[in-house]
Amino acid sequence: MLSRSLGAFAVFSLAAGAMISSGLFVLPGLVFKLSGPSIVLAYLVAGVLYLPALFAQLELSTAMPRAGASYFSVERSLGAYMGTVAGLANWLAVSLKAAFAFVGIGSLALLVSSEYGNSEVRILAIASCLLFTVVNVVSVESTGKLQNVLVIALLALLASFIAFAAPATEPSRYKPFFTGGAANFFTVVGMVFVSFGGLVKVVDVAEEVHNPKRNLPLGMFSAFSVVMVIYVSAVAITIGVVPASVLDGSLTPLATAAKMAVGQWAMIAVAAAAFLAYATTGNAGILAASRSPTAMSRDGLLPEIFSYVSQRLKTPIVSIAATSTIVCFIIGFLDVESLVKIASTMLLVSFLLANVSVIVMRKSLLQSYRPTFKMPLVPVLPAIAVAVYLFLIVEMV
Repeated sequence: MLSRSLGAFAVFSLAAGAMISSGLFVLPGLVFKLSGPSIVLAYLVAGVLYLPALFAQLELSTAMPRAGASYFSVERSLGAYMGTVAGLANWLAVSLKAAFAFVGIGSLALLVSSEYGNSEVRILAIASCLLFTVVNVVSVESTGKLQNVLVIALLALLASFIAFAAPATEPSRYKPFFTGGAANFFTVVGMVFVSFGGLVKVVDVAEEVHNPKRNLPLGMFSAFSVVMVIYVSAVAITIGVVPASVLDGSLTPLATAAKMAVGQWAMIAVAAAAFLAYATTGNAGILAASRSPTAMSRDGLLPEIFSYVSQRLKTPIVSIAATSTIVCFIIGFLDVESLVKIASTMLLVSFLLANVSVIVMRKSLLQSYRPTFKMPLVPVLPAIAVAVYLFLIVEMV
């Protein structure tokens, strides 16, 4: 049994830190060219579409608060085969997301010197991965405390950006609001959907959360609400500050907006926020991803060694090491575009299976199935979610 050392704020920090990453610091510039200022609405719509996944994972994890809960609940409801698919999909998806975050840390070195290239970025990314691997091995409690500090600093910097840059917005930059038509708008919704991808993966550490039936919903809903406000506000301000010709295709949209609205020091502050965002995503990613092989090993779907927990450190050190190895391999050999596309597909597969699991568990009428949080409008809402997630998967393939 793993140590229950994470409280509600730690859950909030892990969830918020896992969400705020390249979806905020890079993606707005890339999707702006498709749909213009309406990308603000796209972030809002994507957040709403994400809610069924949040509801489903919370119901399942409060009923079965175990390590690798996103795997464990699917295995118990849909059987070993689908459980294995869910476990491997989750392990790979979160590992890919963590790898992308570490690549982000490495790419920030390009702001320091233009002489750095792809090799240096990958080396720094792998070094960052190894550093956070050590933190995760030492203890879950230390991982949670580090995450708390990083997230507080990140949110403070983003709040400062919003407060200082907002007065510089120009209403004329929001017209015309839709520039690419309905088809492009929904394409953007699908692309920014993965910006929320880290939220529900916190359930994989449910076994290490103190009073999970209270602290999981409290921490995750708080994180979703705060990050949604930050996403919409920061993207709206960026559009209102940066001319369309500059924002279109920009890889540093928030940093550019900070420099134009406030000055050089604000751009440096946003770059620091980006570093913290990548660090929190990578840290939370290793923590959450490593719990899937732990849970699968307990059920005999992976070798027994993956469920080994250090008696002194109280952490699944073999699973953490295996996850870190996968992340380092991804950093070394996959290009960013492939990385993001595979991660998005794996996340959607996981969300789809979670919604199916809720329907099955509700229909089973098992006396032992007693979630403290219940997904509303079952089976209609999860059925709609399954259809939407299938559509998004087909669109990305």
